[in-house]
Amino acid sequence: FRHWHCLGHESIVPLPGDFELFRLADEGIILTRGMDGTVHAMLNVCRHRGAEVCTQRSGNARHFVCPYHAWTYANDGTLEYVPGESEAYYNALDRSALGLIEARVDTYAGIVFATWAVDAPSLEAYLGDARWYLDTVFNRRDCGMQALGPMKWIEPVNWKTLVDNCSDNYHVPTSHLSS
Repeated sequence: FRHWHCLGHESIVPLPGDFELFRLADEGIILTRGMDGTVHAMLNVCRHRGAEVCTQRSGNARHFVCPYHAWTYANDGTLEYVPGESEAYYNALDRSALGLIEARVDTYAGIVFATWAVDAPSLEAYLGDARWYLDTVFNRRDCGMQALGPMKWIEPVNWKTLVDNCSDNYHVPTSHLSS
């Protein structure tokens, strides 16, 4: 996909090492602020055998360690440690190619967006005129905005049903008569 996906507001990972887990479609995503202050979005999948490297919903960590073989990744996704690397891999691993799979990340109005498409347009071009709407909510004050939460839920329904329900005012006088 060439889409940019909204992951949340950058204030949910305010400090170096802060992270938050998300699900995007069926993939686990780690949103983290690296020790240098950069925001990263990475697949929550060890490059060795595919286990999840982060099992807590949120917190602060310098490293993510795979529970299967203890491959250890820095919170920016770089592979830092492989147990028995010299014995098992004869020091021939290209660690730079085995970091966590990272998305392109950009922010607008404090909102973090990610894409895995290298050929996706810039975030600014992708948002186009929709930036005006984001500005009315997220750029109203000079002091910025801080997200509270996050609130997460899983609904076993077709997402279009929720969208239709929220944009259909025709049902309100009948279904919500008591309010």
